[in-house]
Amino acid sequence: MCDKRLFFVLIFFLIGSIVPSINAGEMYIEFDIQSRSELHKLTRMISIDRVDNLSVYANVTEQELAAIIDMGYRYQIQPHPRDGFVPDMASSRDQLREWDVYPTYETYVDMMYQYAEDYPDLCTVENIGYSVQGREILFAKITDNVSSEEDEPEFMYSAQMHGDELVGFIMMLRLIDYLLSNYGEDDRITNLVDNVEIWINPLANPDGTYQGGNHTVSGAVRRNANGVDINRNFPDPDGGPHPDGYSWQPETFAMMNLETEHHFVLSSNIHSGAEVVNYPWDTWSRRTADDEWWQHVCRTYADAVHENAPAGYMDGFDDGVTNGYDWYEVAGGRQDYIIYFHRGREMTLELSNAKMLPANQLPAHWNYNRESFLLYIEECLYGIRGMVTSSTREPVAAKITVVDHDMDNSEVLADSTFGNYHRMIAPGTYDLLFTAFGHETQSVENVVVSDNQITIVNMVMEASPMVTVDGTVTDNETGQPIFGAIVELINTDYPSETTDSEGYYQISNVYAGTYALRTSAVGYATLTQEVDLYEDNSQIDFQLAPSDAESFETGAFTENWNFGGNANWVIDNSVASDGFYSAKSGDISSDQSSSLSIALETISDGVISFYRKVSCEDDSNNNYDFLSFKIDGSEQARWDGESDWTEVNFVVSAGAHTFQWVYEKDGNISSGSDCAWIDYINFPPTAGDNDPLIIISVDELSFGNVQIGESATQSYTVQCQELTDNFTITARTVFSLSVDNQNFDRTVIISPTNGEIPETTIYARFQPAAGISYIGTISHESESAVSQSIQVAGQGISPPDPEISLSTDSILFGEVTIGEESIQNYTVQGVNLNAPIEITAPSGFTLSSDGEIFSQTLTLSLNREIRAELMLKFSPVEAIAYSGAVTHQSQGAETQDLIVQGVGREANRPPMLQNPILDQEGLVGLAFEFQFNDQTFMDPDGDDLIYSALLADNSLLPDWLNFDSENRLFSGTPTEGGILEIEVVAQDEGGVEATDNFQLSIYSRGDMNSDGYITAADISLLVEHIIFGAEYSQLADMDQNGLIDVRDIISLVDQAVQITRFK
Repeated sequence: MCDKRLFFVLIFFLIGSIVPSINAGEMYIEFDIQSRSELHKLTRMISIDRVDNLSVYANVTEQELAAIIDMGYRYQIQPHPRDGFVPDMASSRDQLREWDVYPTYETYVDMMYQYAEDYPDLCTVENIGYSVQGREILFAKITDNVSSEEDEPEFMYSAQMHGDELVGFIMMLRLIDYLLSNYGEDDRITNLVDNVEIWINPLANPDGTYQGGNHTVSGAVRRNANGVDINRNFPDPDGGPHPDGYSWQPETFAMMNLETEHHFVLSSNIHSGAEVVNYPWDTWSRRTADDEWWQHVCRTYADAVHENAPAGYMDGFDDGVTNGYDWYEVAGGRQDYIIYFHRGREMTLELSNAKMLPANQLPAHWNYNRESFLLYIEECLYGIRGMVTSSTREPVAAKITVVDHDMDNSEVLADSTFGNYHRMIAPGTYDLLFTAFGHETQSVENVVVSDNQITIVNMVMEASPMVTVDGTVTDNETGQPIFGAIVELINTDYPSETTDSEGYYQISNVYAGTYALRTSAVGYATLTQEVDLYEDNSQIDFQLAPSDAESFETGAFTENWNFGGNANWVIDNSVASDGFYSAKSGDISSDQSSSLSIALETISDGVISFYRKVSCEDDSNNNYDFLSFKIDGSEQARWDGESDWTEVNFVVSAGAHTFQWVYEKDGNISSGSDCAWIDYINFPPTAGDNDPLIIISVDELSFGNVQIGESATQSYTVQCQELTDNFTITARTVFSLSVDNQNFDRTVIISPTNGEIPETTIYARFQPAAGISYIGTISHESESAVSQSIQVAGQGISPPDPEISLSTDSILFGEVTIGEESIQNYTVQGVNLNAPIEITAPSGFTLSSDGEIFSQTLTLSLNREIRAELMLKFSPVEAIAYSGAVTHQSQGAETQDLIVQGVGREANRPPMLQNPILDQEGLVGLAFEFQFNDQTFMDPDGDDLIYSALLADNSLLPDWLNFDSENRLFSGTPTEGGILEIEVVAQDEGGVEATDNFQLSIYSRGDMNSDGYITAADISLLVEHIIFGAEYSQLADMDQNGLIDVRDIISLVDQAVQITRFK
């Protein structure tokens, strides 16, 4: 196989001599996969650049190419993204004024430090480390008080971890310049710099970028000078500390140290080669706890880009947004490292399909993304934030958990320097839990988060009391003390203690709380017990079971062992960690396995430990040939390469378990002895045929939220065998026990019959005394059996405050006549009440719940929940304004007032006619208009009057005559003569009326005597009118020329001949 790989390495170099796409130790290739599941292994072997459907594009080294060929993939060499790229370079800062060139390395460094000199109050430049070749890795730190640490979120932009992805380099340099030069001039920029500590790193991989020399970015490569892809070199939540198989590089170390020293609440890792906003996870298919928030944030970025960029930019994927794993799986990326290991929030930003963008396109890409750059920084100013301090006002590095929301390390930590925390989260209502070592757990419920707003939640945490933990460790068979046993509080900084000759141990100055306490001794099975330590419960005794560790010294497997796979394990006398024998995996070949397993019933929580040795092919992810250990089919760990005898241990819970060791091979490559060994296995205490046994149906009881003063009960069962004494069950603090679900106490004692206790139901009650979290244990003990415990937990919550609510806050009755009444309805609701609701109405108002009996006071009977439909009556006795509040009171509840208003008025008096309307005249064909006086009618109550008009016989006015009631105006052009008897009606607000009648006489021209006829008499009168020079009259002006003369006589004679009468 070695010859085969050497052959492919030679091919690599031969191709490199004739194909320009191979230089600086990289080849850019494309190959197809059959399923995306293959990416899980590939991403841990090679540096994948992108994945389009099932086509993989990757930068590979000679070793990686050999692995690809070895796995059977057929590849094609693709043009390298840098081929043909000729950059425009700037050798001075002045040449960068238009941001359309790339700087030399010296120009870049000079520019960064010059920012600090030009803006000393706003900017410092931090060198966080050096690259492989000694180039500086620089950050610009920008904030208003740059030399002081403040209570503000820390934000980070970092670009160009891949040295040939040049776009982010210039974008970040320009962003530094933009923030500094606009501070104090632009309110938005000033607000950001005043309230956020902004860290910007334009160049994370200077060796890759300047691989061709400090004077040019031509020849830039993806990897660092050691040929390592930095963005695959970080610890990974799934792939372990070294998912790429390489040690951490100087550039990686620098970033990891920066993350440890600071607490960046939000960051972005900037690349080019695609146009998309990539949100986590990259390594897992499952989504983060904050997936809704992440999608909103990324959509905000992409949408702002679309508003500022031409069509076609960043519109691929889901319109510019993708989940990382959905695109392609990545192990060892900085994004997931920061989120999982530092509880930060980071997305990966791809700014250009072209990795190495022509310099003249850089200004346009800045314009596309500038608004989005700022919007993303602003995201760290929203959500939940606050200060966590002790009762002495010292900062507390608490963990803040969003209850029923957080997972995969999404909880945030308060800063140990200031105690400030920042929790960005989607809008909603949340419950928060504050936990800190040495402090009592605190909770806050119903925290409301609004979009683009900040919610402040501060917390003062009380210190936990100190206790001294002590006890004895004895042999559970003989009762004799065990000397030299080690007792330790796991995962704490408390030192372990060793028992003396009396089996006694003591650990002092321990904060009260819940711990895992482990005891181990030579010749005994290790015992781990979860204990709830407090003042009245700090003496913890252990009974250890003697252990005959399985060391295979009989030279044969017992009948309890089972074999599987393609070859059985064997007893080996050539190598051992203890004695002369060990168990060795079977002789297998490619794609085969050898399995060894045993099924046991463990009677208590404990630890399994064993020594293991492997000698096989080594790879960074333990994916080729390896030894794995499984409990109940779940892999606990795997090992490969050359590894000598090493003891490992794993926690095991009480119950039936299958322990399995499997040696597996994946290909035809062999290395070393190509096998694995195990020896000296210490199992947890197990149940023998005649051993005392306690069987409990549950591991834990969770009571959830229970109101102070109330209780919650859960049940479980216990069963015991081979006991020689009483069985005692003990609960502590606010937990109590019962066997009949009626009589509860802290302790229940059950006596066995013939050594047995049949399956018995135990009732556990949780009755909190305060609004805090309670976590404890219920112990199950017998002198003749190994004690067992179950964990119990519950949250005490304060009873909700009594509350009264009304369906409205005011009722307005308007005017009501004295002696009459008006009724309106409203609803009263009460919750969590401790007393009746007493309701009192002000003068003039009365209340009723049934509509029959009204009174000024009303009592709603006591009920935890009240809902009543009430009637409120207004009965004025005086002509005055009534106002006040109907009060609603109940003990402990905030008084609710219903504002009421009404006006009493006298009984209505009818309107009166004051000035009768005079008779009116009109002329056929001549426009008529008449407005009667507003003083014609008078209302003694001062009501506004409404007018109407009809003919005296109640018929409508003629069509030609209109009446404007608002202006009291009659108008129109008469079409015929006659006399109209008109009735005018004035009505007050109470509907009472007054009337007046007048005559409207309409005449025709020529009817000189107004008798309705044209006769000789009319002609005679017209002649007299002319002879005697009477005043002008429209009746006589037949031709309507304004003169009365002979022509009018002629017209009248002509009319008399044709018409003899008119109406």
